[in-house]
Amino acid sequence: MLTNLIAALEPLAQTHAIHLVAGSIAAGLVLLILPGDALLGAIFLLQRAAILLLLWPRLPRQLVASSAVASLAVGLIYAATALSFFLRRRTGTTARSRLLQHLPFRIAAAALALLLASAAARAISSVPIPQLMLWMVAWLVVQSAFSLLLAASPLQTGIGALAFADAGRILYSLLQPDALLWGVWAACDVLIALGVARLAINTTVAPDATPPAVGVAPPAATPGQQPDLSAEQPNPTPTEEEPE
Repeated sequence: MLTNLIAALEPLAQTHAIHLVAGSIAAGLVLLILPGDALLGAIFLLQRAAILLLLWPRLPRQLVASSAVASLAVGLIYAATALSFFLRRRTGTTARSRLLQHLPFRIAAAALALLLASAAARAISSVPIPQLMLWMVAWLVVQSAFSLLLAASPLQTGIGALAFADAGRILYSLLQPDALLWGVWAACDVLIALGVARLAINTTVAPDATPPAVGVAPPAATPGQQPDLSAEQPNPTPTEEEPE
């Protein structure tokens, strides 16, 4: 079964390379537009799968396998973190409306990122790199910068760091990649995902109860009702009895 899958994937990178590049760019645009963290892991896996399929003919199978395992681990970490957010607290209508308020701005920023990536790819078209690889590197660098600028959570910051790592990984694949360095690179992706997931959990968990405010005045008494001054008056201290 695995042999049949490999045989089906090998010509995919050669006959549908432009579709893989377009799919990766489309996934990156969605990552920039999404205001929340719920689907970051799934869309990241789609983008990383397109990148790995594009690099399939250039890399040994063990390097592709290590990157695939690391990518799956990153996706699972992101999915588990999003699930923990859902189990701890449900996002209210106020939080959702606050996220949707920034949606037009994120769409405009994603369009600007696409224009900048296109201009960058054309400006460095003389570099002796395959054009599709050049487009991917230019897009991933711009996506990384915009992800860091638009990041509303540590998970989105992690997506920006992973996109920049993918750009460097594509350039490194054009050389003679070392298996050990490639494996360490893949392990760093998992460490980045673990770090931002831990940071996201620490910044979103709220305490169960807030301490009572000090010095808050009691509520005003309604007409016809005596005010409760027990909270304002100190407890009477016993006085010493006079000797008879």
